[in-house]
Amino acid sequence: MQQSRIFDNVIAYSSKFETVITLLVDDKTGVAIAEKPIFGSEVTINDALFDHAGSILAAGTELGWVDYIDVHKFACITEHGHYLDAGQFFSTTGNTLTLEHPALLINIFSNMGKDKKILTLRLHIDEAVEEAI
Repeated sequence: MQQSRIFDNVIAYSSKFETVITLLVDDKTGVAIAEKPIFGSEVTINDALFDHAGSILAAGTELGWVDYIDVHKFACITEHGHYLDAGQFFSTTGNTLTLEHPALLINIFSNMGKDKKILTLRLHIDEAVEEAI
């Protein structure tokens, strides 16, 4: 779990963002990038995220929208090629794709190929997940 301290109602997260993960979907899932959900696309990534590349995103940040799919349709792959359950880092509640832990946004893939990479984040992975990979 990310270490945090509270100072006068402000949460200060530790600076330990040591694991790079890439969020992706299978090649049959349609992904779009737009300012609002796109009809007919299973996943729409909010194009406002381009303004936050290189910034730390807070837990609870809405990354985009999903159309009747849940978080298990997604996968995460580490920089070392290990697959992780996307449900550890993201949620899909109320048709919104949400970040569950603070993370540094490294890249948004605007030209998604067959591998359907969506975005790359650097984040802290707790010891239990780290031991599994």
